[in-house]
Amino acid sequence: MHHSIAVCCDGHTIRRWEADALLELQASGHVKLNCFFEGLPASGPPPTRAERRLEASCTRRPEMERLKIADVFRKIPLHAGGAEQGPAWQNPPDLVWCLGDTRVPEVLPRIPLGVVRLQTAGNYRLDRQLSLSPVLVPGITHLVLTRLTADGTTEVLREARLATVFHSVARNNVQVVGSCCHLLRSFLDQPEATVADMLEFGEDSLARFTEWHALQLAWRTMVARVNLVIRNVFRADKWNVGTATLRHEDLLHIKILPGIDWFRPPSGYDYYADPFIAETEEGPLVMLEHFHDRTQTGDIACTGMDGGNPRTVLTGPGHFSYPQVFRHDGSWWCVPESNDHDNVALYRFNPGVPALRQAHVLLSAFDGVDNTLHRHEGHWWMWSTRKLGKEAGTHLYLHHAEHLEGPWHPHKQNPVKIDIGSSRPAGPLFEIEGRLYRPAQDNTDTYGGGVVIQEVMELSPDRYAEKTVNRIGPSPGSYGKGFHTVSISGSRAVVDGKRSITVFRAGKLMELLRAGK
Repeated sequence: MHHSIAVCCDGHTIRRWEADALLELQASGHVKLNCFFEGLPASGPPPTRAERRLEASCTRRPEMERLKIADVFRKIPLHAGGAEQGPAWQNPPDLVWCLGDTRVPEVLPRIPLGVVRLQTAGNYRLDRQLSLSPVLVPGITHLVLTRLTADGTTEVLREARLATVFHSVARNNVQVVGSCCHLLRSFLDQPEATVADMLEFGEDSLARFTEWHALQLAWRTMVARVNLVIRNVFRADKWNVGTATLRHEDLLHIKILPGIDWFRPPSGYDYYADPFIAETEEGPLVMLEHFHDRTQTGDIACTGMDGGNPRTVLTGPGHFSYPQVFRHDGSWWCVPESNDHDNVALYRFNPGVPALRQAHVLLSAFDGVDNTLHRHEGHWWMWSTRKLGKEAGTHLYLHHAEHLEGPWHPHKQNPVKIDIGSSRPAGPLFEIEGRLYRPAQDNTDTYGGGVVIQEVMELSPDRYAEKTVNRIGPSPGSYGKGFHTVSISGSRAVVDGKRSITVFRAGKLMELLRAGK
């Protein structure tokens, strides 16, 4: 289905990220940009001196340079003059997208889906919408698609939450462009507003970028550069697995994990992580990842609830982790993460046999991360993120099938969610009183910082929605820096946790020096 968008700009040049987003929309075939109006007066105040200086400092960065409209949109019909008098308005578009501070055209009642802006909230909030913040400021950036209503208020339509980094403007630009396109396409396909779950947004929450913000940005960038070296060269996360007394109902209200009985950790820098519990005829077993620091790869191991003598049941080539194990039709199955093989495979698990045997490839050409299966109302569903570097841990993908073996089909809204703080799966889904809940990783402050419980509000091949109902922090103690997996059976629970250890990685230091970071 094709949609038409009119783009309003406040002058003869636009920012690179705006051009990239529009050209990506045009190339996708999903959207037709049938008109482009220039010369509309700006509606906001002039840029501050700090904003002009920051933008000027980026002129040598291709991602930040301004481009002539005529040079960019050679394939898009271009109409000069105000939006109210353009000839293309004889056939009004589905949507009007106002860039920058462009004045909202006086055609609001005639546009079926209204007039929208893409704005940012979080870190240094600029009321010049997506000005410099998304690609320059390290931290968490909220992208918000808003619509101006007839009574002059702002309505939140879609939102995304990304992790932007200080050392790669290009990477930030790719994230912002891809997410902007997805938010627009998602709204065009299902043009109803959604309830803002990630942040509270309002015009009065925005602030100008001042000299004080410029000093803060410089300081945070320097600190982030130092922390990058320390984190990659001199520090490392060491994970471990443990058991606790915990029920699914507890996950809806506890704020930190209770006391954990930790397994005896492997030697050196190796570690255990990603535990899943299986209540077999031989007794409860724990499937987990055994990570080997020397090869930087993981094996799948199986052990008892005491963690003693884990035996390897699946090994390389390649990396394996997150071994979700479940029972279906009288047999035990396991779906480990195997994104190095660029697929999602189903393995048969026999508790008495010391090896997993591959039975089916569920998804090919899909580098799924932390793939989590659940059967709901007779239908199979799979939640995943992807290894793909620019969206690792932020983009949630959903697949569905009538039968476990497939065929599996992608959800029409994929990615169904973009959020660094609640997309990546963190263990099996569970149901309480007919309501479906999904544990997800909160990677906002650090990888594996905690787990958020998401209530699935809508689940169908065409629609998906969820909301956060609780956040759980790690158990204080020896592995109290974070956790990112929880699996429960009855009152038995297995979780993981991490602590920070001192190391020295000369190879990592050389990589950073070669990259100029």
